[in-house]
Amino acid sequence: MRVVLLNAPSAGTYGPLEKASGRYFPLGLGYIAAFLRRRGHEPFIIDPEAEGLSDDAVAARLSSLSPRLCGITSATPSFPSARRLAALAKRVLPDTPVVLGGVHASAVPERSLREAPEADLVAAGEGEETMAELAAALEGGTLSPGVLAGIRGTWYRDGEAVRAAPPRPFIEPLDSLPFPARDLVDLSLYRPHAHNRRGRRAATAVTSRGCPFRCIFCASKVVLGDRYRSHSAAYVAGELEEMARKFRVDQVIFNDDIFTFDRERDLAICDLMLKKGLKLQWFCFARVDTVSREVLKAMRRAGCYSIGFGVESGDPAMLKAMRKTVTLDRVREAVAMANELGFKTQCFFVFGAPGETRESVEKSIAFAVELKPALCFFNMMVPYPGTEAYEIVFGPGGPPSGGAGGPPSGGAGGPPMDRPAWEDWVAIGPRSTYKVPGLGPLETVVAEANRRFYYRPSQVLRMLRHASNLSEIIQLARGALALLVQILAWRHAGRNPPEA
Repeated sequence: MRVVLLNAPSAGTYGPLEKASGRYFPLGLGYIAAFLRRRGHEPFIIDPEAEGLSDDAVAARLSSLSPRLCGITSATPSFPSARRLAALAKRVLPDTPVVLGGVHASAVPERSLREAPEADLVAAGEGEETMAELAAALEGGTLSPGVLAGIRGTWYRDGEAVRAAPPRPFIEPLDSLPFPARDLVDLSLYRPHAHNRRGRRAATAVTSRGCPFRCIFCASKVVLGDRYRSHSAAYVAGELEEMARKFRVDQVIFNDDIFTFDRERDLAICDLMLKKGLKLQWFCFARVDTVSREVLKAMRRAGCYSIGFGVESGDPAMLKAMRKTVTLDRVREAVAMANELGFKTQCFFVFGAPGETRESVEKSIAFAVELKPALCFFNMMVPYPGTEAYEIVFGPGGPPSGGAGGPPSGGAGGPPMDRPAWEDWVAIGPRSTYKVPGLGPLETVVAEANRRFYYRPSQVLRMLRHASNLSEIIQLARGALALLVQILAWRHAGRNPPEA
């Protein structure tokens, strides 16, 4: 049967930084589509934002395809967009079940269904097998509550009640999955964030799922679990070869939480990339305690030009509060090695975890300057649903469904708070989601950190040294201009907070 998968638009939630933001092929939908195709179904992917489609154009596409099943994925800030698409699908295809998926619906499935009457059910967690079973069930009849009770991973309506089937086990081995169906959308529609644009044709890939670490702000394990699972080196090299040969990709952004978790696998991937003659330039994320000089050298030889480290804070007390089990000395060692080997290093910090103070913020800014990375990203902590931070900030069970303005009063450690509008849950968006007692607006904090890190001649020269061509310099300039506009917006928001 025909199944349509939609990617909820999200770029508008970035504010001024939208001009420097990227657009990425929805890998989750790509895997689901490939899995459905393997099971004999006919999947389609509609990405309204990337394709420049209006709601009327999406409606016309849905009407022409007449799918029997419709799935919509979203993160937390794009959940309102997912609701809009669900309502549109129901208007055009009133008899077609609409399924919500992705990290937000997986984190709060019952709440998502109660807040989105336009949708029929939620596929929580990994969606490949769940969507395939839903399609198979539809072939045999309808998705009644009795049928859905037997499809693991679903949350569904039964009259006024919302019920849950048993949770679905995680997919193993990951190599049993087909490569994502990248042929279903024109890959030229996608581009990395401005600071990562280097090749002529870029694409994303994920080579592992699950993270065993316990950072309080990370929502990754909501969908992918807390146990590391990975594709084999041979699978990864085969997928990269398909991307290079079939789709003419010359740059890859690896979106693994930790690409460098398994040393032997990393070395094998790099070796196979060289043996296959894959002249790809690539970026990945790493933890400072999972890299070595041997691994970094192999990555450089295989085309890795940039690496991102989650530093989070320059204050050991804040690292402990965030359950980030690394030391500042290990951070220094890893970043220094990567700098020495010529990587375009990127360091990521988070401001606003419980216990954050002006003193800890100052330590983080000073540490960022000391590390001398090519780029630094200072994020406001967002207590995403499904994370420990969500419970800490908003109290047991999370916030009530109401609340649609800017950041409410209160904060971490205080009484339960109303929820800001979902579209405000963006780490580098125009507004913070909550306030930390005694610290002041997080918007002002991140504005000051960016100003003090980037507005230095030595840092400008460092960034320019890592630019490989004129196009990359132009992209850096555009990103710098977007950041300046955002800094001014953050400072304005900090001086003029909305009413609680």
